[in-house]
Amino acid sequence: MILAVGGKEPRVASGAFVATSAVLIGEVTLEDGASVWYQAVLDGGQGPVRIGRQTNVQDGALLTGTAEAPLEVAARVSIGHGAILSGCRIEEGALIAIRSAVLEGATVGAEAIVGAGAVVPPGGAVPARTVVLGNPATVRRALTEEEIAENRRRVERYAALARSYRSGPEPSGGPAPR
Repeated sequence: MILAVGGKEPRVASGAFVATSAVLIGEVTLEDGASVWYQAVLDGGQGPVRIGRQTNVQDGALLTGTAEAPLEVAARVSIGHGAILSGCRIEEGALIAIRSAVLEGATVGAEAIVGAGAVVPPGGAVPARTVVLGNPATVRRALTEEEIAENRRRVERYAALARSYRSGPEPSGGPAPR
């Protein structure tokens, strides 16, 4: 569902994929190759939300811009299932894992990983190519080259999946709901 708010309407590049149950509200921009999966909500009603090329926003994620801080997600980022991002900046190639949160004014560096369930507090900073865990998120170690390569492969897998879904998933042929 795509909704205009206060005269501001989401802008979706022709090469982006938005799942049928995803919701885009207000000042949201999706660049080419970006994908927004089922039941994800991108709310640009209070502040801009910008999603870079080939970034994937997975099922159930909630992304909001705020009056004080836009939400800016660079290219080739993976945002995991159920993650929450509010008025923050995520740099290229980062992974925001399942059910983690990055709060207002925080920055996640390039190719960093915010581990599952971690919380990056308001104004926090995650250095590039590190793993952070916990609440509040703290640096645990530097990433290995293999982990960085796996993050890049994940982005490619989601990009390929989005391309296949753009032609529309087919009905299963199962029994009709009652």
